[in-house]
Amino acid sequence: MEATSSSYRNYQNGRFQSGANPFSQRQRKSVVMIRDRKIVRTFESASEAGRVMGILPSSISSCCNGRGKSAYGYKWFFENNTEQYSSILEQSDIDDRAEVDKILLMNGFSIEELRSSCRKASLALCRMLVCKYLRDVAGWNYCDIANLLNRNHATLINTARRMRGLLEIKDKIAVAAWEEVSEMCNMQKRTI
Repeated sequence: MEATSSSYRNYQNGRFQSGANPFSQRQRKSVVMIRDRKIVRTFESASEAGRVMGILPSSISSCCNGRGKSAYGYKWFFENNTEQYSSILEQSDIDDRAEVDKILLMNGFSIEELRSSCRKASLALCRMLVCKYLRDVAGWNYCDIANLLNRNHATLINTARRMRGLLEIKDKIAVAAWEEVSEMCNMQKRTI
């Protein structure tokens, strides 16, 4: 007359008996933590990474599952998804900076002008393009972009938000400039 499963038979007084937890057999996935295109550390699971780093494991899992780009300034991937994170490791800052130089050349500015405190509209648009390219295409985090552009990361978050807004309202100048940068990026991808 007893039709209970083995997991229920091993459950007594509100606890599973030693070694009887049906969830203990669940496969844990190792997690890789990447910053500046280098593997910083590998953890046995997102839970361990969260515990060691003092951050939420759910944020790490979201990145690993493709629902986020980064968490707490790091990129996170499951270790068995080597094709995902190997492309990030193969990219180099030199390639990204060469692209930034192309964007500057297209807009007639130098890196010194980009890093200056000048607020001229055309230079501000160029900063927005560089920020959007490095963030959305090259996968840089805001702190690294801030270091390159001699800015505060909060300023760059606002810059990215403003650029998104200009593209959403289809500002002719911003859309044309971003399409030119996008075309340049696509051309490079085709030649690789």
